[in-house]
Amino acid sequence: MNLKQLEVLKAIIATGSTVGASTTLGISQSAISRHLTALEAEIGFELFIRDRCQATPRFTR
Repeated sequence: MNLKQLEVLKAIIATGSTVGASTTLGISQSAISRHLTALEAEIGFELFIRDRCQATPRFTR
């Protein structure tokens, strides 16, 4: 896990989508997806339920 992956995670949660995170962080949507996929592979489970353009966290408070 690295800082960029955590920034991506935070941006996806804040915006609700990889496209929104892309705009917020100023990097491509595909780069956002790669960072998220790498993070999920590293921790061993999916963090979001993906539905079209939305990303809903699997875990909530």
